[in-house]
Amino acid sequence: MLQQQQQQQQQQRQRQRQRQQHSCRRAAGRVSLIAVVLFLAASSVPSVEAKWGRTGSEIVDFTKSSHIKKVTNSPYVWIVALYRDGCGYCELLKPEFEKASGKMRKMVGFGAVDVVTHPHAAAKFQEEYNFKVDGVPTIVVFKPKPDGSRPERIIYKYERKSKAMVKFLSEQMPDYVARVTAGSYDTWEAKPGAKVVLFSKKKEAPSALKALSTKYRQRLSFGFVDEDDKKLAEKFGVKELPALFVVEKGKSVGNSDYAPLKYSKSSVTVTALEFFIMDHAVAKPDSDGGSGSDSGGEKKKEKKKDKPKDEKKTKEEGQTER
Repeated sequence: MLQQQQQQQQQQRQRQRQRQQHSCRRAAGRVSLIAVVLFLAASSVPSVEAKWGRTGSEIVDFTKSSHIKKVTNSPYVWIVALYRDGCGYCELLKPEFEKASGKMRKMVGFGAVDVVTHPHAAAKFQEEYNFKVDGVPTIVVFKPKPDGSRPERIIYKYERKSKAMVKFLSEQMPDYVARVTAGSYDTWEAKPGAKVVLFSKKKEAPSALKALSTKYRQRLSFGFVDEDDKKLAEKFGVKELPALFVVEKGKSVGNSDYAPLKYSKSSVTVTALEFFIMDHAVAKPDSDGGSGSDSGGEKKKEKKKDKPKDEKKTKEEGQTER
């Protein structure tokens, strides 16, 4: 009898231990699940950085209200993101904005304004271009006009991916590229100055050519020919597309056995193409009053700074002579 009671007590203790072990395993499972959920949530949140225009970036950080002049006086399209440090949606936009700025380098200006850290700069944009930041990020595109007046303001409300932004910006870029055909070429070629001619499989001029036509406006003539114009392609001796040529000043294709200069490099970046055409452009006027370019502004500042020094030097020399 005593032995039977001992066996029952042992069985009870064993069952209690099993229940405790099962309870511990369930608790550990819940803790593990919570840990996994927290880990996944933490890994999906981008790290927060205050400045977008880091060193080496194509994005300009607008920190002063006066910086708006960089956009207002520019002959190029600008896209500006108004954001707030710590905003999750802003941080999701940032890498796409960076990627788009790299693809549109030297073709479109990219800027960013922290509406909390630099409220005066954000307010200046809203005041000058009549819009309101109801939430962040707010993306605004500034499209220049041919007459140099205040750019058109466009609120960007499309997909916040680099591909979509690049496509939209390319469509907004100023386009000073003539669509040339075999029937219109001779008249177009007769214009003064050198000509840049691109034969392409595409139906529209690429962004790089449009950007160069903006920079060298009234200094070079740019023409675009699509692949359907076989007659003009034959006149230039085009064998494969794309093909880029420079017709030198005073020269005519098809006359006196003249052969236009052909671009032979593999790189199609704006910098590489510009290096090919720049020597054929008409010299830029010294008095470039309305260009708003950075280099022009710097020269003016240098002259202003140099003048007092020269005056001071003259006075000192005069005193020495006395």
